[in-house]
Amino acid sequence: MKWTGHILLVDDEPALREGVRELLAGEGYAVEVVDRGPAALDRMREAVFDLVITDLVMPDVDGMALLKWIREHQTQTQVIMITGHSTVESAVEAMQKGAFHYLAKPFQLNELRMVVRRALDAARLQRENVSLRRELEHYTPPEEIIGDNPALRHVLDAVNRIAPTESPVLVCGETGTGKELMARRIHRLSLRADRSFVTVNCAALPDALLESELFGHVKGAFTGARDSRDGLFLAADGGTLFMDEIGDVGPTAQARLLRVLESGEIRRVGEDACRYTDVRLIAATNRDLQEDVRNGAFRDDLYHRINVITLTMPPLRRRRTDIPVLAEHFARLTARLDRQEFAGFDEDVLRAFQQYDWPGNVRELLNVVRRAVILSGGRRVGAHELPAGLRAAAGGDADAPGTQPEGESLEAVERQHIIDVLRSTGGNKSRAAEILGISRPTLRAKLARYAISPKDSL
Repeated sequence: MKWTGHILLVDDEPALREGVRELLAGEGYAVEVVDRGPAALDRMREAVFDLVITDLVMPDVDGMALLKWIREHQTQTQVIMITGHSTVESAVEAMQKGAFHYLAKPFQLNELRMVVRRALDAARLQRENVSLRRELEHYTPPEEIIGDNPALRHVLDAVNRIAPTESPVLVCGETGTGKELMARRIHRLSLRADRSFVTVNCAALPDALLESELFGHVKGAFTGARDSRDGLFLAADGGTLFMDEIGDVGPTAQARLLRVLESGEIRRVGEDACRYTDVRLIAATNRDLQEDVRNGAFRDDLYHRINVITLTMPPLRRRRTDIPVLAEHFARLTARLDRQEFAGFDEDVLRAFQQYDWPGNVRELLNVVRRAVILSGGRRVGAHELPAGLRAAAGGDADAPGTQPEGESLEAVERQHIIDVLRSTGGNKSRAAEILGISRPTLRAKLARYAISPKDSL
């Protein structure tokens, strides 16, 4: 049975708009049409669409602006650009910014059918993936911390003692050591566990935007402030606010943050009236805040306010006995997420894991394990599935085939692996699915998701 996707068509040409609407409605899709970008934005604020088909060149709000809005607000919505020959380069740029595909005018109806079907398949799979991730979170709570190494146990014992208090906590440690997981554990064991746990990554926002995010703003307070909104301190009232990378907060926001921590007083940007909030602050940093205080980059009084209790997360190289348990945990999660088997690790792989220093810590281990499980296709994970540096530590050839180019995504690795298996079977999908350890319908879904055509496997 065909999945009935919800499609929004945006084009200022009445004939094209009506023709495409009739075609897609005849295919069984739910189609809405608008003739301008502003109308499309209004409709998307009211409903979530699986696919938006939009003309690239339009007055007022063009296709590129719609794409930007969709990528910021409806990340699972796919976008197909329609463009004239003279703007194909712009359409390609749009694809680089997240569009699923583009169609150059005039296009064939069969071409449109195929692209729409692929885009909706991608949207469906993405939604299923999000649903599965939520299901995994149900079985594996994000607060779960794996391992029993003494260095980690020392931190966990301290958490058990401090969690029921109201004291601010500063969690220090290298990137990827699990500082947010520890903050969530503190909240879960605190007297505020039934209230909100709100997070903000201070490094991801410039100072001006961070102030608005933390304290809120009133309508017209700055360019783009079309509505008033409360900030994260008010959202976390009665609960816990986790400020990740607090060392990246600028001087103005530091002063306002100190005021809130001293008095609980909140003043939204552009507003004179005060509000009050009751929030427990947990902050995290991978910087040396004492050094930042000495060189004037971080306020001394704010540092002492947030540094009542300090926890230092041990790097993974100090938890080598935990590495096999973590790797097994991540492998089984990955296998469940991708609906495939996990047959275990070869001994030389586990040995390499424990010998490696893991500069990216637990986060790096997670990514390496996910990549290896995907490449293994349901077989035991061997050294040839590891990145070059780890493969050399396992006694393999660092220059052997299978090395992942630096910066290549897991999705790209999986796509190439499927193509390689299809080539080895001469395009036989049943045999390829068997080798990959997945069902034929799952293989078909992955072919649609990654836009793998028969010619790719030649």
